[in-house]
Amino acid sequence: MALLDRLQSLLADLYDAPVEHDVRDFVITDPRHAAALQDRAMPPPTDEQLLIAETDDGVAVTLYLHSDVLRRLDHRCPLRALDEHNLQDYCTALEGVSHFHYVSWSAGCDRHVSLLELELQAEVDKYASALSLLLAQREGRFPVELFHRLFEGGRAIGIAVHRLEAEAEVGAIRQGQERRPPPPAVDREHEDLAHGGAPQRRVRGQGERRPDDRPEAHAGLACCSSRHVPFGPAGT
Repeated sequence: MALLDRLQSLLADLYDAPVEHDVRDFVITDPRHAAALQDRAMPPPTDEQLLIAETDDGVAVTLYLHSDVLRRLDHRCPLRALDEHNLQDYCTALEGVSHFHYVSWSAGCDRHVSLLELELQAEVDKYASALSLLLAQREGRFPVELFHRLFEGGRAIGIAVHRLEAEAEVGAIRQGQERRPPPPAVDREHEDLAHGGAPQRRVRGQGERRPDDRPEAHAGLACCSSRHVPFGPAGT
């Protein structure tokens, strides 16, 4: 999983925003494991999800990335050559790292994060990081086709966010409670291995819990996808 470490470092360098937590310590790759964490019989519908579950003293976080995505990226490493063959898998992995990194950074700053904010930031991160890699790999030639490839048909973000809100609402109903926006703030005093060994970090919100508060359902962050537009020649 060295690639995930490099992607996290790439984001930290782009924004001068390092975080204490290593994304590799929080990753699971088995879809059955991700389904079990959400009390679902079927595997996740996407190859990437950030799973967040409220606990008595905070929030437990796990990043699910399908093993096939990581295997393909290991075969065609985007750090050496980002192209049409690995761009989609790169975006999937980068989005997961972005979600995790932004939650960790926001938690360290003791600030709340919304699902919409996470999704929008991930879209920015995908473009900014891919642009940085391509400029280096193409000796400074600007990849004019990149924006079109990632964002053509700009309904992708809205569709993904709508799906997230619907899934979270269903999960909340299953728990017999109303949905509340996730309020992450890292509690550095607590860290454990939960849910059958899944690496997780305890996170708690800024406000105190009410006596009648119950744990929230897991919220998954699905990968935003765009219509396939092949890469053209390098821009000048």
